[in-house]
Amino acid sequence: MTTEPELERPRAVTIIGRIWLVFAVILAAKSLLDILIWKVLRPVLPLLVQLGGQAPPSRIFDPLLAHLTEIKLAQALAWTAVAVAAFNFLRLRRWARVALQAVSWIGLAYVACVGVVWAAAYSRIPAAEVVAHSSAPPAHRTLLLLGGLFVSVVLIAGLIATIVLLRSTDVRRAFATPSR
Repeated sequence: MTTEPELERPRAVTIIGRIWLVFAVILAAKSLLDILIWKVLRPVLPLLVQLGGQAPPSRIFDPLLAHLTEIKLAQALAWTAVAVAAFNFLRLRRWARVALQAVSWIGLAYVACVGVVWAAAYSRIPAAEVVAHSSAPPAHRTLLLLGGLFVSVVLIAGLIATIVLLRSTDVRRAFATPSR
């Protein structure tokens, strides 16, 4: 009985695959938990609005809240698909490398947009208004802005590193052999 020597999976494949797998499972579970919490809180939402004062209608949040279950279910399904891709990436399936690369590009665009929106929103909120509605000193406002931007930069750097590694010669070579 002859057995072909098993090619060793590159360390980058193991790290990327495990990170995406854990990340996707956690976020899929979070989306399902959000649905559960929403189902519990939705009946008491009118009471919460009464206690907090009359909230003005919102063109953005009202449609989101009306379809929150469907949105969160779509997120759970999307993260489940990412988990499946990450699992198959660890098994060195060719399509999974391309799928994770696409997810990384989408994540990069998303995080970059959130970072820009974060900075733009903070630059438009007058500092006096924030201080009047908060017990936090103005220095905390700056720290919050810098913290959000720091998180964005770290995530962007991680996603860029992931994309570079997914396109590297070693990773491509690992996926060039027929799937096992």
